[in-house]
Amino acid sequence: MERHQEERSRWLGPVLVAAGLLVFRMAGTADGYPYTAATLCLVGAGMGLAMGPLTVLMVRTLPRAKQGVASAINSTARELGGALGVAILGSVAAPVYAAGVRPATQLLPPAAAGAVGDSLAGAGAVAAMLPGPQASALLGLARTSFVDAMSGAVLAGAVVALVGAGVALALLPGRGARVVAPDAGLAPGHGSGDTGVAAAA
Repeated sequence: MERHQEERSRWLGPVLVAAGLLVFRMAGTADGYPYTAATLCLVGAGMGLAMGPLTVLMVRTLPRAKQGVASAINSTARELGGALGVAILGSVAAPVYAAGVRPATQLLPPAAAGAVGDSLAGAGAVAAMLPGPQASALLGLARTSFVDAMSGAVLAGAVVALVGAGVALALLPGRGARVVAPDAGLAPGHGSGDTGVAAAA
């Protein structure tokens, strides 16, 4: 039963991540932080559900002498994947946002227009220096453009998560998979710390 739950978590976790991202995609400019927090909880639950079983699978299927390497590779892949994911999704969102706010920046000085096109925070800083009606129009357009940009980015993230769920369901070892013995690959009579001696022999 425990092994079956572990296998199910490998693909159910990415499905929950995708569900959270798709719910987040429906957010509008009028939705506050509670809506965002709820979607982030769903995404976090999915990631937590998948990370543990996948780490266990990666380490358990290797000999004990190589389990430290497996753990290090897993940690590196997790950190690198997170950084690349943020960079790629940001690259998807940035041009959409910049294109959306461009009509409001045509009459602004170049420095102010650049700040508005760079980020929503920049748009807020520029709007604070403008007259009331112009500031409201700029902020409204910037917020709408930001939501539109995030909508495309989180859709891309949801697609990647669903592909990951499919890979986990179709390709990762199931209950019938062979688990490598703890000291497999070591010469008889040698512990995990004697791999170099065994190889030399």
